[in-house]
Amino acid sequence: MGHAFEASTWLMISIYSLHHREDLYPNSKQFKPEKFLQKSYYPYEYIPFGGGNRRCLGSALALLEMKLVAATVLSSFQLELARYTPMLPARRGLTLAPPASFKMVVKRKLAKVC
Repeated sequence: MGHAFEASTWLMISIYSLHHREDLYPNSKQFKPEKFLQKSYYPYEYIPFGGGNRRCLGSALALLEMKLVAATVLSSFQLELARYTPMLPARRGLTLAPPASFKMVVKRKLAKVC
């Protein structure tokens, strides 16, 4: 891409920046999980667990667990933001996480009567 670096230069990818590229993720700031149903991403376009030889060993299990937990929680509860204010991710060491102000209201779904 036209950049030259010295042989001893250390480079580190920003997973956050990659996952907010508008050419890969239009409206990347908007929470829209269905985007993963609409498009299959290449291994180096979606890398929440790193990539290559240093990819997280438990990534497949973690993805499966996330799907199971999300399905279980969303089938029984309704989640809402406590406040609808813009939030930026907070830095936690080398990773990013929701800010301390991120609060959700959990409501139990009523059982459907047939």
